[in-house]
Amino acid sequence: MNTVSYELMMLKLEGINIFKGEFATESALQTAYPMAEMADFAYVTATNSFWAWNTGLTTPAWVNLNIEETQYLLLADAAKAAVNYLVVPDMEGGNG
Repeated sequence: MNTVSYELMMLKLEGINIFKGEFATESALQTAYPMAEMADFAYVTATNSFWAWNTGLTTPAWVNLNIEETQYLLLADAAKAAVNYLVVPDMEGGNG
């Protein structure tokens, strides 16, 4: 068991369950958890990334924590500040 899995297991045992699980798609995550609490997060296999519930948005929503640099630069300052994004280099042929 890796360190992250162990720590998540321990939090769950303590009644703190911020990890909502692994989901095939963003839609599956949103269906399972249309609402969440600040700090809740999940893993989406279709995007190969972690998603976090963002209460800092005008309308709270699940946000993909991985974002290409070009997309990140287009965000408003408030949106950048609301999420701890993991900015990745633009992928060749990507959306950026």
